[in-house]
Amino acid sequence: MAKLSVCMIVKNEEQFLKNALTSIKHLADEIIIVDTGSIDSTPEIALQFTPNLFNFKWNDNFASARNFALSKATGDWIFVLDADESVSVLDIDEFKTIIQEASEETSAYAFTRRNYTNEHKVASFISSASDPYPEAKMASGYIEDKVIRLVRNLPQIQFIGQIHATLNESVRKVGKIEESGIPIHHFGQLKFGNESKKEFYEHLYQVAEKESPSAKLFWQHGQDLLSRGDAVKAISYFCKSVNIDKGFFPAWLAMANGHLIHGDYFRTRVALSKARELNPNHFYIYLAQGIMLITERDFNGALEELFHALELEPKNAAIHYYTGLCLHAKGDTERAYLAFKNACDIDPTYKEKVKFE
Repeated sequence: MAKLSVCMIVKNEEQFLKNALTSIKHLADEIIIVDTGSIDSTPEIALQFTPNLFNFKWNDNFASARNFALSKATGDWIFVLDADESVSVLDIDEFKTIIQEASEETSAYAFTRRNYTNEHKVASFISSASDPYPEAKMASGYIEDKVIRLVRNLPQIQFIGQIHATLNESVRKVGKIEESGIPIHHFGQLKFGNESKKEFYEHLYQVAEKESPSAKLFWQHGQDLLSRGDAVKAISYFCKSVNIDKGFFPAWLAMANGHLIHGDYFRTRVALSKARELNPNHFYIYLAQGIMLITERDFNGALEELFHALELEPKNAAIHYYTGLCLHAKGDTERAYLAFKNACDIDPTYKEKVKFE
């Protein structure tokens, strides 16, 4: 039977590490943990789960540390997990099945990562209300992205990227990438007292941008700044991103989001126009248009945009909420009530904004 190694790099991760290791202890045949300089109880927690704890001198390069961890794995497959992530007990059996039934052509599996957050105003927010996973109770919702985390243990599969190191590039040269329906639960945005981590990443961005600037790197930097509430500085990085690659859709969408938060509707529309040219089927384009039209009291125009957004993403609470505002302004109280109720059912935090009579 195929054996699985779980690889992880850590530094001062005592807040979530035990949860991460508990989630995979019945899945892994081997756990590899590489510590890059912890000064808290991280090493002690790690040793409760595995004797395979290695030290790595930090060199401002995530790919180097992650590849060092890969080099220590002896399993047929390697699953890469971060200390602030977990796999649900509900998915352990399916995970084992994936490994045992993988075709010879398959070199890796991509997972949907749920980045849990309580910031429900961010683009692409999905409410976790009524979600079947117990992990979803940690926050009001999440933002999804795709990550390749399960790979065959082959020397040619390596991480690439100084900050946001990924396996994508090397895996594509080896074999087929399959999609897994199993989510990875990521709690990093819920951490407390992580000001030093923000400074750490800011330093890494500045070093990487000087050595090898790219559209993706500037976009990632901007996204981090936007998540910290610095819309003006974030926008400057989105501009740098599209100056390198005018066809980079994520940067145009993020730029529109930043301008909308900052209240600059003219520039929001310019960025949305560029985003629509590249990908006309993203719901946030129409949600943002609807929000701006509401402020201009063009409720019919706003409803047209919001209904389109609902067709693309019916489970987004913000779309239902702004639809309710439009309908209420037009005097359609019955439909407004239903829209507000949908918003509150999807995301209970909207109950603070909506008063039912």
